[in-house]
Amino acid sequence: MSAIRGKPVVLLVPPFRTDTVRVLSRGLVAAGDPIVSWDGRWIYFAGKSSSKADWQIYKVNAGAGAPNK
Repeated sequence: MSAIRGKPVVLLVPPFRTDTVRVLSRGLVAAGDPIVSWDGRWIYFAGKSSSKADWQIYKVNAGAGAPNK
């Protein structure tokens, strides 16, 4: 079975150029369905850490940081 290849969850910050893209799902093989918290501080999304892992809900600080389960 081949590894799952998903699109990353990213955050694009002003001035909205390709060099301002931040990958929020770094280290995951698949991620998607991002939702921003009501206060804009957190982003939640579904992700997989490996092709055989179960889908989990991850949370990442919108300002910086790595995703956490």
